[in-house]
Amino acid sequence: LPFLWIGGLLASAVVVHEVIKPRLPVYRIQPLLGFPQVKWGLQDNQVWIGLPVSVSMHNDNFMEVDVYSLVFDMFYMDEEGSLLHLADISDHNQATSTAKGTKNNTTAKPEVLWQIPSRSNFTINDSLFMSMETTVFWNLILNPRFYASLWKGSGSFWLPTTGVAHVKAITKGKAGVPATLKIVCDNFIENMIVQGLSCILHDAGAGWSNISEASLSMRRHATTKLKANADGAVLYDGKV
Repeated sequence: LPFLWIGGLLASAVVVHEVIKPRLPVYRIQPLLGFPQVKWGLQDNQVWIGLPVSVSMHNDNFMEVDVYSLVFDMFYMDEEGSLLHLADISDHNQATSTAKGTKNNTTAKPEVLWQIPSRSNFTINDSLFMSMETTVFWNLILNPRFYASLWKGSGSFWLPTTGVAHVKAITKGKAGVPATLKIVCDNFIENMIVQGLSCILHDAGAGWSNISEASLSMRRHATTKLKANADGAVLYDGKV
């Protein structure tokens, strides 16, 4: 019994280290040639545009990571450096669920989106869906700091994001441990290629929380707590 107890503690420690506190990968998102998909969200009355993309990253963790759901919010700064919500981004399962008017719940999950092997490079062609805030988009286009950052970056610029993901960590083919990850990322945009240069884990918890509510809480966190520097990258003040 003592050996079983010690083994259980060790197994729990591995789960906490690898799942609850994972090493966040550096990712790259590149647009592909193809026709965009259009979906109308019955829940949010928004138009979702699906863009074909190539997603690549390196998983430095010792466990395979299966991604089931992804929701991101994209931001840009106003003249005072506060972050403005620019767009929602979601995976194709989330966009389809919104278009059908089905409620997001934590008991019935879609099929796995991406199976990212441990200690390996990962690349997949997929579609990510975007719904933009029209007013903020035009404010961005008319924002002189946006063009200043484009000029300074020779056509490149920063767009920070917050995100929520439902994942499972798989080890040696065993059933995965579900977890909800909340992250804040600095993204560098150059030649329409998104390079995630820095991601910080804001929060992580066991189980799958409501992804829509979690996304909204991260959006509020970004617009009330985070600031951007002159280039647009996020300035962190203590815990993000």
